[in-house]
Amino acid sequence: MGTVQINPTKLEIGDVVEIEERLYDVVPDKQGGATLEPAITMTVDELLAKHGLRPLTPEESRSCSATCRATARDSSRRGERWIAG
Repeated sequence: MGTVQINPTKLEIGDVVEIEERLYDVVPDKQGGATLEPAITMTVDELLAKHGLRPLTPEESRSCSATCRATARDSSRRGERWIAG
């Protein structure tokens, strides 16, 4: 195994680091320190395109919201309860 040169640097919250060809975000942890989490490397548009999808138009969004509200209201009238999950 060869020698690997490491140049230590101080990481700040919000930095992105590469470890073994994978990207990680530096994020705050519950103890007031920092931890690494897998980085989000795709935008919403890129993710949708990858799956052959597209963002909703404002009209589609309003229609969907109205449909969801009506469905929830009708379910409530039938005594059904929804559990978020």
